[in-house]
Amino acid sequence: MRLNRNWLSAYTWACEGRYLLFYLLVVLCFVYPIEYLHIELKYSTIFNLRILLPQGRPIGDTLLAFLPTVGDALVLSLPLLLFTRRRWVVFIPLFLFDLFGLAQSCYARVYEDVMPYSSFLLFDNVNGVLLNSVRGLLSWRDVTLFVPTLLLLAAYLLYFRRQQSYPSPRTRWITAAVSLVVALAAYGGRSYQNYHRASADRESPWTVFITPYNYREYLIYHGVVPYTGYVLVSSLVQSDELTTDERATVDSYLADMPRYTDNRLAVEPGRNLILIVVESMNSWMLDRTVGGVEIMPRLNRLLKQEGTFAALHLIPQVKDGRSSDGHLMFNTGLLPARTGATAVLYGDNRYPALGHALKQKGYRTLNIVCDRAQDWNQTETSPAYGFDTLYDKSAFESSKILDDSTMLARGLAILRQTPQPFFAQLVTISTHAPTGEPVEPTALSQYPTSSHELINTMEAFHRLDRQLGQFIDSLQACGLYDRSVVAIVSDHDELGLNVLEGRATRTLADREVALLLLNTPYTVSYEAVAGQIDIYPTLLDVMGCNEYPWKGLGYSLLRTPVKSAVYWDRSVAGDTLSPLVPRQREAWNISNLILTGHYFESYSMRTDE
Repeated sequence: MRLNRNWLSAYTWACEGRYLLFYLLVVLCFVYPIEYLHIELKYSTIFNLRILLPQGRPIGDTLLAFLPTVGDALVLSLPLLLFTRRRWVVFIPLFLFDLFGLAQSCYARVYEDVMPYSSFLLFDNVNGVLLNSVRGLLSWRDVTLFVPTLLLLAAYLLYFRRQQSYPSPRTRWITAAVSLVVALAAYGGRSYQNYHRASADRESPWTVFITPYNYREYLIYHGVVPYTGYVLVSSLVQSDELTTDERATVDSYLADMPRYTDNRLAVEPGRNLILIVVESMNSWMLDRTVGGVEIMPRLNRLLKQEGTFAALHLIPQVKDGRSSDGHLMFNTGLLPARTGATAVLYGDNRYPALGHALKQKGYRTLNIVCDRAQDWNQTETSPAYGFDTLYDKSAFESSKILDDSTMLARGLAILRQTPQPFFAQLVTISTHAPTGEPVEPTALSQYPTSSHELINTMEAFHRLDRQLGQFIDSLQACGLYDRSVVAIVSDHDELGLNVLEGRATRTLADREVALLLLNTPYTVSYEAVAGQIDIYPTLLDVMGCNEYPWKGLGYSLLRTPVKSAVYWDRSVAGDTLSPLVPRQREAWNISNLILTGHYFESYSMRTDE
């Protein structure tokens, strides 16, 4: 093969060289935010070398983990080769990708996972609470995300923009072909390693490519571009109906769930149920004194009083929907979908739920929240979960999100006027990632820590505890308390015990949340580990609704000695040898099939609809 000497002679720095240098710099601008996101996902790659090299430790795995980043950066940069004179266009995707990296990094700091693409479209959830939370998550080092792109922009304005001659289409096609080959080789090298690293509990080595345990894992091991492709393909091939085999799998699993219809453990018929969903409450704040101050003294007294059932070692099982996932589990006994906010993606599903079960017994049902009805699609999920009436901030003629004291006071007024028996869910919000300085600081603020978040959180819950105490006192004063069961639950965890103890690593034990049942026939401190999914069947048991055929995917803590729970990444807390663990793991797949396949559309069940 003879080379075209004219073409070689035309290959000059002023033409091809300068253009290809700009292309290479664009590639590097994509590399940085990808690697930055890897750090937040607790799996840094090339940045790990600064630690490994001085220690003389092997770097092979780290370099292999960097391959998808190379592939991503090359693929994302390829569109630049379509442009010659209008190279400035590339700064649009560069800045957008920097913003994408920032959003995903903030999300990872809370959820330790990748934010689903569907969540980027949840414009209705943008409110003051969310914006304050984002501000609290931002770090000074986040500014560095934009530095490579800004430096390249300066270089373009001062140097590259002056280029007068441009490479031929042939040069650009060759560059594109070489880039694509290198990208595919990078993906292929990493895929080869992924295939052979498949753990023994996988059904097949191919499982890592087609059914990941979570999307954080998929992005880390395959790259941003393959992850995006996987999400796209999954959404296209996902059926709205279960296949015959999938339906048989769900039916078989449900057939083996405990079946009982007796109400021997229930309170007397006609008791109201008041379910208070507390925002972001970790169990470690209960029964704990810091600096001579009890963080939550009123709840501590309730823990010790006669007739309290307390389970403080529940593992949070929320996922992408966070608070709304907690509401899903308490009301329906289902685990969240594998990806995306279940309340948004499947809010219009037909659900058997606690509200429906109680309505069959003549209960009024109402849901009282601090935010807007459209937040987390509560407009659809509230009736789907069996609530007749939804009171949001607009129902109280407020333009701002209600604080907890206002919501509890307004809620009490509504409850006093509601015909009994009723089921009322009251959802707090003020303790969601508190970032402001304490209104009435106590000795808790003197705790020796560098974490302002810890101080703000303890003070915020100390204040909420007083408000909850006042609400309980008001229920007692008007006679509603004696005629009700009051359930207090955490919608999800937030600040782990490790922060209080000054440990960097957060374990599942650090994330534990709480369930308190007040004014019951039981005085029980449930010391074993359980999951949030076990709250729904426990509430059915307490309220005497066991003739309702849907018992959820958990177990009543009054009947079954639950000693374990499975987190969304399939890690196990508690007794790893418990005979329930295999079913608790499988429950995640079963619930996902039920949600995505609209299983209850044809589920035989009498409801109040």
